[in-house]
Parts: sequence; structure tokens; C-alpha cells
Amino acid sequence: MNIVLRIAAIILTMLFSLVYITTRTIAPEYDFVYATEQVDSDVEVVFDDMAVPHIYANSEPDAMYALGYVHAMERLWQMDLLRRAGAGELSALFGRDMIENDKYLRSLGMRETAIRTVETLESTASPQVLEAMKAYLEGVNAFIETKELPFEYRLINAKPEPFKLRDVYCATGFMAYSFAIHLKTEPILDWMKTSLDSSYIADLAWGQAGFTHIPTGDKPRDISGLASRVHALDASRPVPQWLGSNAWVLSGDRTASGEVIFCNDAHMSYASPSVWYEAHIVTPDLEYYGNHIGGLPFPAIGHTRDHAWGITMFVNDEIDLYRETIDGDRYLHGGEWLPLDITTEVIEVAGEEPVEFEVRKTHHGPVLEDDLAMWWTFNHYPENRIHEAFYGFSRGSMGAIMEPFTRSRNQTTSLLPRMLMVPASNTSGGLHCLFPAHLMSLANNQWSSHALSNLELAVRWHVHKFPTAPRAIPWSIHNGLPFHIISLSLPIYPAPLGFRPPELARDLANARLRSCTKIAKSCAHSCCCRQCC
Repeated sequence: MNIVLRIAAIILTMLFSLVYITTRTIAPEYDFVYATEQVDSDVEVVFDDMAVPHIYANSEPDAMYALGYVHAMERLWQMDLLRRAGAGELSALFGRDMIENDKYLRSLGMRETAIRTVETLESTASPQVLEAMKAYLEGVNAFIETKELPFEYRLINAKPEPFKLRDVYCATGFMAYSFAIHLKTEPILDWMKTSLDSSYIADLAWGQAGFTHIPTGDKPRDISGLASRVHALDASRPVPQWLGSNAWVLSGDRTASGEVIFCNDAHMSYASPSVWYEAHIVTPDLEYYGNHIGGLPFPAIGHTRDHAWGITMFVNDEIDLYRETIDGDRYLHGGEWLPLDITTEVIEVAGEEPVEFEVRKTHHGPVLEDDLAMWWTFNHYPENRIHEAFYGFSRGSMGAIMEPFTRSRNQTTSLLPRMLMVPASNTSGGLHCLFPAHLMSLANNQWSSHALSNLELAVRWHVHKFPTAPRAIPWSIHNGLPFHIISLSLPIYPAPLGFRPPELARDLANARLRSCTKIAKSCAHSCCCRQCC
């Protein structure tokens, strides 16, 4: 018995040692010099005591390249899962267990919409935004080429594909889907209305003015199974859901310091690693401290030395479900039989043959089950400018922030569904909150009353919470786009805790810093990282 125990102890010790050595040897390397021809001059990256990278570069493209490199160095697995979730490509990593999930995700249309969005980027996005996005992706791909891949890839014997612009918008699509709760709620609400006593929904916002009601003489049908299916698929997916957020702005009249407090509470689901990736960017022309999402180049939340910004989500009705009359490969619309749009999708499966399946669509959108089709804002307005907005928030002036929204009157514009963006600025001596009101239905300057009513409620709530009356008119038109701009005569104090000025960051490098690194323009010499920083 003693011999058996000794053998078991030896085996366990060896296994523990193997796991320990393996995990220690594949941990991110924070102290190195990386030479490349893809930067114009040397870039210094200082990792502080919390492992937050502080990136010092002579140009924005060089800074974005370094950000992509270190982001991938610490979060490549997370970034890969997010883009694959948005594209319906998880089976290529996890095998047949994810086939049904991929079929569902692919049917939703996020991958197709991302492709359409990228096809128009050259003509719609500003050159500066495109240059910064591409530099970020070049940095990500540079790290992939180092072959120092995260432990997860070794476990499943896989290698990540290079990142493309499409992947940024696939990850954005999954972000939009995470907050698209109506695939789970509307089937249940429909069942409650048709199957239970009216008292059960008496307290719900049912039948509000401004909502479009589609009359139907058909008998009620229980579609609550769709909600159960979506819940089950979400639960089995190895990518955490993002659930919600809040934002507040408090005037100095309500704070002990007398300064304005801007608070953004993005209470996402717990995840390991965290949803957010903090980074401090410094160039001669810009400086910001931001919280980034895996695979997205510009921070969704952050602050400069002059203004802060955050995001929160409206719970708007951006999804509608339609019961179609389908006969074979055609469907009835407006008294006319129209052909279904049928495409064959191919899902790559790790260790097995690819799986083919059909996606059937009406003009409303994909048929998710039987005769039930889904209309979703994200797919019907693919010109997604969310990253231009994040770029503007982190790059400076209120004019730059508003630029993505102030397009011509006749241009169809879409952002991430239900996103409320609140930049707070002291650049003009007051606090400004911008509420871009793209919301569901902007086409040729036509706005749905549903979108406006929801936005108006949100603005009224925020105005009510402010102790000082707004000076600006809540409803104003800029180039045909409704904005809600609330301007208060109050100074703003952007939360300073995240900022590490260059001198402080370098002091940390000599004190309790983890380490620092250098991404250098290719040359014939090498140097000591400590001396560089």
C-alpha cells in the first residue's frame, strides 16, 4: 500500500511540476525588445504595478501598433473567441460541440453584416480611423507571428488566424447581440399576452403611443420555445454574455469635493480574463487612458486630461419577430409570392469534415425556426460607425466626437443598437453630455416615433437627475440628425486615478513596476530594456 501511495505521490508531483513549468514558461513576457519595420520610430511600453501598459510613441499609428501587440500578448485567446462568436466559427476550435451554436450565430447574420460593413469602409470611414484600425491589427498579427501563443492553443493544438478588419466588426456584432435581449423576452411576453389573464401584463408598458402594432387575424401560437433555445445556446457558449450598464453625472453641488463626478458602471458578466483591457496611450498629439474590449482598437470607456466618456445601453426594441407564410422555397408578402433568399453556409469543425447548412431569409431577415423570421437593426443598417465614435471620444474635441454623427441629411446611418454614449468635457468650461439618437430607424431623415419616444424618456431622466437646469435645448437638429445635448455650467474633474504621467510611469519603472519593453524600428543593434525606458 505504501508503494502505491508513493508512486501516486510521485506521479502527482510530476504532473504538478509539468503544469507549473508549462504555465510559467508561456506567461506573457513583459521585459523584451521587439524589432520590426512596421513602426516609424521606437515605441516604449511601460507596464506598471497593475500590469497596465503605458505606451509612448512618436505617432498615432506606432502607438496603435504597440497597443495591438500588447493586447494580443495578454488577451489573444479572448480576442479570438469574441470574433469567432460574432462570425459563428467556434466549431473550428472546439469541435462538434459548438456546431449548433455556430449554426444559430451564423443564421443571425452578424458575419454577413460585418463583411458588408468592411466593403464600404474605404468610402465611409475617415482615413485617420482606418489607418489607426489597420495599425492595431498589424500589431495583433505581429504577436501571432512570434509563435508565443497562449496556453489554450497548445491544449487544443490550434493556431489563430491573422486578424482582419472583418473580425473587428464580427466582435462588434457579438457585442450588439449580447444586449439584444428581445430574442429571449418577446416570445415570453407574447405567450403571457395570449395565454394568461390580462392582469399579468397590466404593469408592463404595453400599448404605448408611438409603437406600431401589426394586426393579425391568426390564432395565437406559442413561440416561447425560441426563448428557451436561445438561453440554452448562450449558456453552452464559452464566451461570456455582456448584460448591462449604467451611467451617472453628479454636479459639484452634490459632491463633497465640489467637483463634478462622472460615473460609468459597466456591470458586465464575470469573466476571466476581464472584459476590459486598460491602456494608456501617449503621443505628441494625443493622450488618453482607456478601457478596451478584446479585438476592438478604440476604447469604449476612458478619459483624457480634458474630458471623460462612457457607454450605457438603452433597452430598446431593436428586434421584431414575424410569422411568415412559407410554401417550399417561397413566402407570401403583400399578396405576392416571393422567393426565399437561400444561402449555403459552411462551418469548419476541428478534427472533422466541414458541415453545410442552409440559411433561409425573407425581406425581414433570417428564418430562425419554422416560419418565424427576425428583423434586427444591426443587420438592416450595416453602415456601423461605432468605432468612429470611440475614435472621436478618445481623440479630443467635442467637434471630433460629434463628427461621425453629423453626416448629410440623406445618408443612412447606423451605430451599435441601443448604445448611449456620454462624453463629459471641460474643454469649454462646462459639462456636456451627448446622446446620439440614431436608435433603430434613421433612413433619409425619417425617424420612428418608437425610437424618439425611448430616447426622449432617457433624456428626461438624465435632465431630471441634474440639479442645474440645462442651458441647451434638449431637441436640436445638426445636419438632419437629432441630438440631445445637455450643457451645464459646471467644471468637470475626469477621474485621475488611471492616468500615469510619463514621469510617474518611468518612476514606477524604477520602483515597483513589473517591467518595461520596447518595440523598436528594425536596426542592427540591440539594447537593454531598462536603459531604453
